[in-house]
Amino acid sequence: MKRTPRKRGRKSAAELNTPRPQPLEVYTRQGLPPELASEEAEEFLRIVNSYPADWFDAANLPLLTQFARHVVQARRVAELLERAVGQPDTQWEYYAAMLKQQRAESAALASLATKLRLTPQSRRNDRGNVRPIAAPAGPAQPVRGGGRPRRQIDAAEVHPCLAGDE
Repeated sequence: MKRTPRKRGRKSAAELNTPRPQPLEVYTRQGLPPELASEEAEEFLRIVNSYPADWFDAANLPLLTQFARHVVQARRVAELLERAVGQPDTQWEYYAAMLKQQRAESAALASLATKLRLTPQSRRNDRGNVRPIAAPAGPAQPVRGGGRPRRQIDAAEVHPCLAGDE
């Protein structure tokens, strides 16, 4: 059995500053809730699969479920409105009620999309650049070099007027 030769001497600064490989964390995607119907389930999976795996967690499940339901309902209302526009015998009251329902679905979708961070603004920073997906906080890195405790500084040492009357 051949052994790998070890380097002799102290490690260089470059070796000390080279990051060590960290184990990867595997995120599971949000599971499909059993109460969703087929069309709603497809919409749910489309939304979940279009974002990174750690974008949604269990706390988002009720809102995400409702969002999928509202998307399907908004499509159905839009189909009914399209049919109503093509019919010469469409009642004005029916058409107005469908428009009101469409507005309600749109408002619900806009509210849920904002709360779930699905809007384009949630993926941009103040300058308009796409935000990088934040890595989860890992264990604290050890402090390199020194290790000596810091001395407490009194306010009077910074500036004499900061000294308290004692």
